[in-house]
Amino acid sequence: MNNLTFKLLLLFLCVATIIPVNNQENKGIQSTLLTPILFNGPIKKIQPEVTETITKSKDTRALKLQKYLESKNSPLASQSNAFVRISDKYEIDYTLLPAISGIESSFGIHLMPNSHNPFGWGGGHIYYDSWEECIESVAKGIANNYPSDIPEEIGPIYTPPNYVKWIAAVKQFQTQILNTEV
Repeated sequence: MNNLTFKLLLLFLCVATIIPVNNQENKGIQSTLLTPILFNGPIKKIQPEVTETITKSKDTRALKLQKYLESKNSPLASQSNAFVRISDKYEIDYTLLPAISGIESSFGIHLMPNSHNPFGWGGGHIYYDSWEECIESVAKGIANNYPSDIPEEIGPIYTPPNYVKWIAAVKQFQTQILNTEV
């Protein structure tokens, strides 16, 4: 679920979870004044600036990822939007696949020629026609065949002989991506 959808859902739930309150002046007759359950006071009209804030909230993940991959001289930098979009589609952490590419191919620099496979998927011997096709295939494979998108749970399956170092490297790259300033 993207950030905007989540905020709108949260706003809807806040508005939908309201209860009528008794008007003391009318001796227990329910008034039309409604009070949110979570707040102690009448509902106020939503100000336009609140709506603007929700609408203008920008997802900077792709920009952050692009900047990070550019700092690594990665040919994958141009695929930042695809990483985020496809990760959202399969509900995996958007930093996972770029981080895996860091340990498996130095972020797409060292791989089988023309394979478009920076993740070492299938031992690195599976060839794809494009980076995006590979990102889609690996994201789908992880979502459908692994217990989660957590490196500690993926490592022993993804790279059994060296999974302890693999996990540490993937987590380090994920942290570096998340800490990239935009």
